Amino acid sequence: LSHTHTHTMARGMLLWSRVLWLAGHGRAHRRQFTNKPPTPSLLAHLEARIKVLGPLSVADYMREVLTNPVAGYYVSKPAIFGGKGDFITAPELSQTFGELVGAWAVHTYTAQHTSAPLAIVELGPGKGSLASDMLRVGHTQSLCLSFEGGFTKPAVTGSSTGLPIKVRNRKRRWLRRGGDGGGNAFSTMLRPHQPNRDEQELLLSGTPAAPEQRQVEQEDGIRRSVTPQGYPVTWYRHLDQVPSDGFTCVVANEFFDALPVHQFECTDRGWVERLVTLPMDSYDDAEGVEAGEGGGGNDSGLAFALSAEPTAHVEAAEQLGVIPRGDTLIGTVVEACLDAWPVCKHVANLVSAGPGGCALVIDYGEDGGTQDTLRAFRDHQQVHVLSQPGLSDVTADVNFAHLRTAFEINGVAAFGPVSQARFLLSLGLDTRVKALCASATPEQAKAIKQNAFRLISSKHLGERFKAMAVMPAAAGPPAAFASA
Repeated sequence: LSHTHTHTMARGMLLWSRVLWLAGHGRAHRRQFTNKPPTPSLLAHLEARIKVLGPLSVADYMREVLTNPVAGYYVSKPAIFGGKGDFITAPELSQTFGELVGAWAVHTYTAQHTSAPLAIVELGPGKGSLASDMLRVGHTQSLCLSFEGGFTKPAVTGSSTGLPIKVRNRKRRWLRRGGDGGGNAFSTMLRPHQPNRDEQELLLSGTPAAPEQRQVEQEDGIRRSVTPQGYPVTWYRHLDQVPSDGFTCVVANEFFDALPVHQFECTDRGWVERLVTLPMDSYDDAEGVEAGEGGGGNDSGLAFALSAEPTAHVEAAEQLGVIPRGDTLIGTVVEACLDAWPVCKHVANLVSAGPGGCALVIDYGEDGGTQDTLRAFRDHQQVHVLSQPGLSDVTADVNFAHLRTAFEINGVAAFGPVSQARFLLSLGLDTRVKALCASATPEQAKAIKQNAFRLISSKHLGERFKAMAVMPAAAGPPAAFASA
């Protein structure tokens, strides 16, 4: 689908979502005779939508529970990341993660021997910790040198709905010209979560957004700020708003795992799609299946079922080659993140445009495979996928084999994946940890070592998380991917 068509469909689904929300919400509280406004119920909305439109695909269920404009997880959850949230990401665990990612981006940029400005674009920046740590690399003369031999401050920009962060390393001659304010910037494209944008701005600029700035954001979808060091910061609303006139490095840390996945199952009547429905509803030739794995019970009343015949999503997955051809064992489950393909196309365009670029994907998953990895987390515990929709983070493993195909059909080369442990150690994690410990107290040094160890330990993040690099078709493998 074209970006315009996808955007139009998204707006249409948002309208349907709000209409059905009102319908379900009204029924759920029709008998409550009180002047107090009822508490929004995502479950009531899902029940109403299923009754009107039929069963949901697993991907549609994930979109609803994660990004519903009224009660989705990313919209309504006050704390998502950190100890008070539902999970902790690598940038929150140790500053060395973001510093080494930033150093990798600069090293890859300088290795291309280009005079174009550097732009680092992060997809899904969360709290903004990774962007902050990458900027710290920019402050370190010995770690961040422009190709011409002198470090110059990158400008900063960002975006606000569901995708990336962009760091641009401006040359001094560009600064003397005054620049254009948009073509040379550190940009961040974020998920549609207002508290996240506010938290990121507070971390990067040190001050909350001014009321008049939020008014501008509402009008054009762009928010602008500045860091204490004088770096401009801008939040964009869409990935295609990001300028591509420099050497662009896209960083996607735990981004693709948040995109919705479709699930397909091999049956005696061919490949069909797993759906989320109501147990009291019946469908011709429907075949019930057990609920997905997860701790705790299913208290929602929702259930999984199989489509009576192949859906349009099955046909799309077959055309993309993500469903195995030939004889397959009955009961085999395949997950496909169809939403990742247009994202990969945008990233490939940035990597191959103009003076070129690169991309780094870090996420948990495997290089291929067929299995059901759908699961949900709440308060750092795994819960049933269908339990209390909207209150848990629903996620699935990233299939790096599918990502490789999605990148390569768009004319760029993919290297890896390699384990996160190998990636970080090859970039000098141990050296960086020693440097931090040298100026730390004994208690601080202990915490620095423990958190860095969790990044590379096979019992924590070291092997579960993988890294993949994307380069222009004619380029060789970048640092840490030489033998991948």
